[in-house]
Amino acid sequence: MRFVIADDGIGSATAPHVVIDLHADRLGRCYAAGWDTFGLVGEMPIVAVTIAGLISWLLEAGGDRPGGHDRGYGDAYQPDP
Repeated sequence: MRFVIADDGIGSATAPHVVIDLHADRLGRCYAAGWDTFGLVGEMPIVAVTIAGLISWLLEAGGDRPGGHDRGYGDAYQPDP
């Protein structure tokens, strides 16, 4: 089960989202997801593996759209990083 925990603030369904995974095996893992690429292999980069990591990632972005700040954790549909 995954839930959107952040978007770009515009409130549009097509806005970029940050999604948190609540599955027991991946609990707390966060992904960057687009409305048109959600669930596609290779299109949901892992941006953090904990909530603390998510906050760090957002701070690193410095107010920019964080999508260009790849953490190198792989993709939601790849084996564990």
